[in-house]
Amino acid sequence: MTVRQVVFALEPWRVEGAKDERMQPVPGTWTLAPEALCKQGIKGIICCVNRTCKEAALIRFDMGEAVDGVLQLENFECRSCKLIINARLLHWDTRKLFCVVYELLKDDGGVIPRKEYMHAEDRGQCIMMFAAGTGYQLDHVQKQPWRLVDAGIAIGYFGQESDKDQVKLSVD
Repeated sequence: MTVRQVVFALEPWRVEGAKDERMQPVPGTWTLAPEALCKQGIKGIICCVNRTCKEAALIRFDMGEAVDGVLQLENFECRSCKLIINARLLHWDTRKLFCVVYELLKDDGGVIPRKEYMHAEDRGQCIMMFAAGTGYQLDHVQKQPWRLVDAGIAIGYFGQESDKDQVKLSVD
């Protein structure tokens, strides 16, 4: 039996819910795991290439072998449709940590500063992923006006849940 090799592109999936509890998988792609799953050792989520299946699977940091920025998962089997493939996840370890700074706009004219960390290849991809995730959630779910301040490579990272809403930011 010959196992087919399938390449999965990194693509941000639409995320909904106050705690990123609903994601809309895109068949044949993978995406970075939300922060809550990262704390449990999960780096990414992969969606089956079978467009009628759309089963998603969690990918741990220690799964497979990364070669030249591509994670290789041999004989990867979909739990739902039983399709067996050699999965190749592009851009597995070539991204950098970015910090996105944005403001929530209050009705009284004031602002509430916020920041969010994410991995991306470059600043443009970082902003695109932010807009598809948090930006979409703020616009369409919470109906909260917001404004992007900037995005740049993170110098430091505060990984505790209590640090998410810090307003102090240092950049070079």
